Amino acid sequence: MVRKSKGEGIMNKQKIKEFYELVEKSSLSDAEKKDMIFIAEYFSRKHNPALASRSFLFQGDVGVGKTYLAEKLLAALEKEVVTLGCAEFSFKNTVKCSYLAEIPAKINNDKEQIIFLDDLNSLFKSNEFGVDSEDKRDFMKILETVKRNPKKLLITTINEMSDLDERMIDRIEVVTRFDVPSEINKKEFLQNNFKAFMTSELIELVSYNAIGYNYRDLPEMIRLAYRLGNSTISQESVKKALRIYRPTQLYGFSVFNGISTTLADVIGKKEAVKAVKRLVHIYKNEHLSRQLGLKRANLLLFQGPAGTGKTFVAKALAGELGFPLISAKAGGFDMGAYDTIKRITDLAKRYKNCVLFVDEAEKMFGNLRCGEDNMVLGELQKCLEGGDGKEIRSVVILAVNDLDRFGEGIKDRFNIIKFDLPSYEERLEFCKSKAEQAKEHLKQEIDYNYLARKTKDMSFREIDRFWNDLMFYYLENKNEINNETIAYLIKASGNEETDSMFG
Repeated sequence: MVRKSKGEGIMNKQKIKEFYELVEKSSLSDAEKKDMIFIAEYFSRKHNPALASRSFLFQGDVGVGKTYLAEKLLAALEKEVVTLGCAEFSFKNTVKCSYLAEIPAKINNDKEQIIFLDDLNSLFKSNEFGVDSEDKRDFMKILETVKRNPKKLLITTINEMSDLDERMIDRIEVVTRFDVPSEINKKEFLQNNFKAFMTSELIELVSYNAIGYNYRDLPEMIRLAYRLGNSTISQESVKKALRIYRPTQLYGFSVFNGISTTLADVIGKKEAVKAVKRLVHIYKNEHLSRQLGLKRANLLLFQGPAGTGKTFVAKALAGELGFPLISAKAGGFDMGAYDTIKRITDLAKRYKNCVLFVDEAEKMFGNLRCGEDNMVLGELQKCLEGGDGKEIRSVVILAVNDLDRFGEGIKDRFNIIKFDLPSYEERLEFCKSKAEQAKEHLKQEIDYNYLARKTKDMSFREIDRFWNDLMFYYLENKNEINNETIAYLIKASGNEETDSMFG
């Protein structure tokens, strides 16, 4: 639990209490929570200035609560705040500045002051060589003043660290990294802001399913649900909004919530289903799994030709677990391989209750075969091994057509599940299931054994396309579907099997 300072009399007691509670419920680590409390306690004379850190950088994506937490802290401390930022602040004692060059003169005194720079990326002027040299110089002056003067504290927020050079980073004493809000944080935020409009069941629904949402995304999604519900917020409108709305954090991903497909819907693929069922058992029986020493093996590698059911099984696994499916094509990101890998693995470490599915994952690594010394594969392996102290929490599925691109080090980290072209029995079952869907309009029997034999060496995707051709032919010609029709359309599609074991 957070400790209170003996010197709290110099602060607003109610506001500092609220700040402590906010920190306690945040998704910050224990060490980072202590950093927050240290800042709150500094001017209480509790800490030795010679040993105390006084420059703090809050780093994280837009909308993750960096500025909100800083404002709550500054309001509680009731010290003079020298501030510069895009937003308007209403602290009791505020010295507002318009640009960085003003600040060094404002803080060169003997007052107890807090310098608050909000959204440092937007405060820096840039040129073709990066951050303007005068802004760099002024920021360094601020850092040096704070370092020399024990009556100063610096708190600054930033989205991307790329604008800071090595000298700046070296002078910032504490960097706190903010993640998107946890499920508990989202629930409390919604209760505080929307309990007049949403039932507790709806708040639970959103908190659990709003994967990747930050504090700006949540209100926008609720407003969308309100519009979709014709000026009411219902379970149906919330589910629609969750399907439609794309949070900033998940740009480039597709998110599927409330999946009804389960492993019982998978045709064939007995070995694949058996492997993922083991994972389901471990997730649904965590206590027993720990007692038996079972590992989650939540890193899966689906290997096989296109159209063999890899995506469908990933969707069925998500439905079986009751998790959202976050899906992406590895080649669909407008960034380099390193950044793509980091983004995917960061997401996998952040969320527990989701299935993260990356299709065509080999495209992350370019067109060349990837040996053990491939730098991009090395980056993937480093991210998977948790060099940052964080483990992969979600179920991660990489789907690949060609396993040869991966070295043994990567293969060893994943549970490899092979997807072959459908067998005769699987093709027969698939064709019968398609006919069952169309039985109201299909007024005749089809020779499914013949159809299954003629679709040999076709993937489920190819059979699905062929079935579409077969149905359109039936509708357009109003003819019965016989074996001659099937053979003709197979030949026309270019998938004719000339050397069939069935003759």
